[in-house]
Formats: sequence, C-alpha cells, structure tokens
Amino acid sequence: MTWTLMPHRGLLSLKGPDRKTFLQGLITNDISKLSSTLSLYTAFLSPQGKFLHDLFITEKDDILYLEGERERLPDLLKRLTLFKLRADVTLSLEENLQVLASFSQEDPASGFMFFSDPRPASLQNRAYCDAENIPKNLDSFELYNQKRLQLGLPEGSWDMTPDKAIPLECGLDDLGAIDWKKGCYMGQELTARTKHRGLIRKRFLPCKAPFLLSNQHETLLQGDKKVGTLLSFSGPYGLVRLRLEALENKTPIMLDNQPVTLTIPEWMKGIQQSL
Repeated sequence: MTWTLMPHRGLLSLKGPDRKTFLQGLITNDISKLSSTLSLYTAFLSPQGKFLHDLFITEKDDILYLEGERERLPDLLKRLTLFKLRADVTLSLEENLQVLASFSQEDPASGFMFFSDPRPASLQNRAYCDAENIPKNLDSFELYNQKRLQLGLPEGSWDMTPDKAIPLECGLDDLGAIDWKKGCYMGQELTARTKHRGLIRKRFLPCKAPFLLSNQHETLLQGDKKVGTLLSFSGPYGLVRLRLEALENKTPIMLDNQPVTLTIPEWMKGIQQSL
C-alpha cells in the first residue's frame, strides 16, 4: 500500500442548486471546469488579494466537497456563510471523512472517492473515506512530506501565511489555481494588478541542506544579505521563500553557515520566464 493519511486535511460539503454559482464569485479558479471526473485546485482570498485558504474541489452525486486544512475549516465555513445571503446552498463539516494521498496510481479500494491531483506538479492522487475504512499499512507522512517538499508544493498555512501571503509568490498561478479569464472573484483586482505589473520579487523554492533542518534554521544569506526564509521542512528538505534576484548571483546561498541546494522545478513557469 502506498497511501498516506493526511490528518491535517478535512472536508466541507456544499449542497443545493446554487452551489456552483455561489462559489464562482469567491474562488480564484473557474468552477465550470469542475466535473464528476475532473477536480479543481483553487484558493479563497481576502478582499485585499491575500491568501486565506487553498482548496481541492470535487463533485459527486450533486455534492461539492471542499478539501482544506482540518483545523481551519471552521474559519472557512464562517467566511463562506457570510456570503451565503439568499443562495440556495447548505454548508456542512464532514468530520468523519478522512483524506489520503499517494504518489502512485493505485486505487485504495472500491467505493472510495478517488481523483487525480489537478496541480501540474504533483503527480499524485487523493482519496476520501470514512474513518472506519482507513486502509492499513499506510506509508509514513514523513516520506510523503519529503516528496512534496522536493516538488516545491506549498502546504496550506504551513507555508502560506493567511492574510499575508501573495498568491503569485506562492506559485498558485503556475499550479493552475487561478483562472485569468473568469469573471470577478474576491481579491481578483489586486491579484490581476500584481500579475500585469510584474510585481513579484519573491517565490517559493525547494531546497536541500547538508544537514537535518529545524526551527533554528530560518534565514538564508547570500554574503551578508538576507535573501530568504525557511518555511516548512522535513529531514534535509525544505521550502523557502527566496528573493528572485538571488538566483542571478553566483554567490552561494547559505543556511546556518552551510550552502544549500536550490532547484527550480519544471512546473514553475513564472520563475523560468522572469530570469
């Protein structure tokens, strides 16, 4: 078995005839792309265009399932409820449903909700099941997390600080979470302005250190200049927020007085175009 339990992820359900039109004005992606066979990766932003939640959306039996960070789902539910007004929708926390992820193509079991992760970088699959049906012999979360970090995939608020992180710095555009042709959504004006003015000076990048990372290893230096900050990590692998100008300088980038290796995954088109 190659599946990993994602205990920090959970689900909301959204029912009712207005479920898609209700979400369309709130999320960064186009809900019309969603179908019973195609999931959606998207984000919910503040009115100022800052990150609040990243979400996977799937549809089954006329119900939309929104996967987000389990501990922060009450916040998402509260925010969505504020915009409900007269929309004919019902929002519920699905507290018994568990999230599984895998970098293999193996279907965990018949009857599970199973879909491919729509992000171009991930090469992974996800599944939802009741708590009593969690498969045995799961892979460790550490192995999954290290693979995730090597791919440079941000993991919710572990990497993207709510109400502060800028979606384009986090790579959400390159990950297919933003549709630039859809109509308005919350935070759309400032997000579009940031893109068209080319205001992105920092990006998230995967890194590997010659030692095991810890909370003590926070600041990346190039010479005596601070050029980045370590975000989440596992073993020697981490995700950093880096000034793009540092990539143009051949001086080694140091963490705790030791050089680290930074990579630009193929999916990060925005970085490749800016260099």
